[in-house]
Amino acid sequence: MIVATDILARGIDIDDIRIVINYDVPGDCDDYIHRVGRTARANTKGRGITLVSVNDQPAFKRIEDFIGKTITVVIDRPIGSKHPEFESIYPINYGFIPGVLGGDGEELDVYLLGVSEPVKEYECRIIAIAHRHNDVEDKLVGAPVGAKFTKTEIEQAISFQEKYYDSFIETEESFFEC
Repeated sequence: MIVATDILARGIDIDDIRIVINYDVPGDCDDYIHRVGRTARANTKGRGITLVSVNDQPAFKRIEDFIGKTITVVIDRPIGSKHPEFESIYPINYGFIPGVLGGDGEELDVYLLGVSEPVKEYECRIIAIAHRHNDVEDKLVGAPVGAKFTKTEIEQAISFQEKYYDSFIETEESFFEC
């Protein structure tokens, strides 16, 4: 048996690993593929099992419900506005999905990328989720229908707020690839 991190998952080549048990949910699709890929060396077969805790289930449900969908976001913190409690200025539009509650009991928040003017409401496609390990809710990331953003571009755009959290980005592409 081997107990290892994602770093080791990318750096080892051991024969005859038949099963990988993910005791936590990997941070992104690539980590999952590399972990489970330890079982399929040299045309052998193996199995990957991921343990999903009660705490992880809401995040998985939100992905299934929103990733790739077109939704209407109400913007309560438009681009250029001041945060209600702190001194920061929003470099992007930020809002919520009316009637959909997040893990904090408030309406589920959405970062809106690709819209350079303040808006009150916007129909967008959900392209990613910012999963927060040290908060009670995740944040959705929306963009105009048809707009494309890389994972790096998303991370840079929302870092003004996500830098305060232990979070990772799950993109629409990586969700469907897994």
